[in-house]
Amino acid sequence: MRPALALRFGGHWREESETRSGVAEDAIASDLGEEWLASDAALGAVTVVDGVRGRGAAGWIPVLEWLGLQVAGLGVAEALRTGIRRVRDKINEAKAKDHRVLVSRGLAALLAMEHVFETTNETEVLNVEFAQEPSVLGGRPPSETSYTGLEPWIVSLVNGSRRMRYVLVVSPEGEIQGMAAAEAGKLDPMYGLLPPIHSDSED
Repeated sequence: MRPALALRFGGHWREESETRSGVAEDAIASDLGEEWLASDAALGAVTVVDGVRGRGAAGWIPVLEWLGLQVAGLGVAEALRTGIRRVRDKINEAKAKDHRVLVSRGLAALLAMEHVFETTNETEVLNVEFAQEPSVLGGRPPSETSYTGLEPWIVSLVNGSRRMRYVLVVSPEGEIQGMAAAEAGKLDPMYGLLPPIHSDSED
């Protein structure tokens, strides 16, 4: 669930990754700019790691993780929303330079939350009920934890009062492909996947 962005690099970068460490940072700085590796006021510090992509014979892929982004619950606080929009800008920048991007489950959830705030009248904190691939929702056990880019993320969000649910489809590249909004049932706050809300008053 860590908000992270994987960037596909080919050619000599992939070959170098097989012989030395630190290639991920070098590739990002060379192709996208040193500013991608710098701390950002809206995103916090960035960590670059060597990730894995594909099913079966998995290969190398650089991954960026931003420590200032949190997934547990997102309200309308402008600071965090600004961070999400900054990541969205980075996704578009990387695509413009012909890099395929793949978003983590956590980043997919954050992009889904921002879409809800941008397109609805929601004002409460949004909580992640689940963010999962369709095959797993259908009962198939996950086969790996690498970035695959083969399935979209299905993200279910519930607002703080547990009265509204938003289900979004987020592509592997971070694009919102669809959303459904529905009022939650009366018993959802008691039996849903999220812990029930507790109030100090019955009013």
